[in-house]
Parts: sequence; structure tokens; C-alpha cells
Amino acid sequence: TVLDENEGIYVRDLKTGRVRAIVGNTYMLTQDEELWEKELPLSIEEFLQRDSLVDRRTKTTVTSSFQTTKRDKSRLVTYRVPQNQAVQVYDYKEKNSRIIFGPELVMLGPDEHFTYINLSGSVIASLFLLVFLSLLFVLKRAISNKIIFFSSIFAFVLYFGLRRFI
Repeated sequence: TVLDENEGIYVRDLKTGRVRAIVGNTYMLTQDEELWEKELPLSIEEFLQRDSLVDRRTKTTVTSSFQTTKRDKSRLVTYRVPQNQAVQVYDYKEKNSRIIFGPELVMLGPDEHFTYINLSGSVIASLFLLVFLSLLFVLKRAISNKIIFFSSIFAFVLYFGLRRFI
């Protein structure tokens, strides 16, 4: 498979079961490898389909009155984060996360998933959101009591949910 520098595939070793991402170079599968299909939650699939910068090598089918595109699940999942937006990427194998601010290209590894974060609103609210998210990630590692962590998330969601009515 010939890949551009921003393209990739997921490859699974049949002997070890290890999955890895091959990015940006020509690659031929060995006899002990196969293409691996990365499953994503339905909400993320729909989000990627709405994005106009999703991989251009998609299969398109026409159904009734609208077009739907089907993602090639063995292709590397990429997303261009626009300006004033952020994406949280969480690696389930390493159990760590990182936040990527736009404009930037996100390429997901085989054990990673992402969450979309919109930074629209006032500058103060956006800064508060970023500081709070950073504190949550630090506290998550430092505090083993999960009740405190989840109650702080609930307080944050409650604040931003009620600020429209205040």
C-alpha cells in the first residue's frame, strides 16, 4: 500500500495480536499480518462523516434521496482540528490523555479514541474551560478517590449548564 505522509493503515500481527499504525510510507503486509479494522462509537462516526476534510478515499453509495459515505475502517483515522476548537485523545492501553488544539491534524493510534471539545463562547469562558480540564487531568492522576473526581465533573457540567439561565 502506498501512503502519503498524512495517511496510514492499521496492521495486526497474527502471531502476537499486536496492532500498530503504519503512517506515511509504502508498506506491504507480511504473511503473518492482516489489515485491522478500527471500530469507533456511532457518534464519532457521524461526526467524522459531517467533516468535509475526512479521508477522501471513501466509498460513496446513493440511497433513496441522500448520499452516505462509508469509512474504510482499516485506514488511519485522521481529523483536522479547526481553529478555536480542541480534541481530547485518550489512549486506553497507556491510560493517558492529551488535548490537541486547532489548527492541527490528529491521527489516532489503534488504542486511541477522541472527544470533540468546542471552545466557542467568550474568551474568559474558554480559558476557564481549558484551565478546568487541565486541573481535572492532574487531579485524576493524583486522587484515587473516584467520587471526588466525578463530583467535580458534575459540578463543572452543572455550572456550564446553568450559566445560560443566570
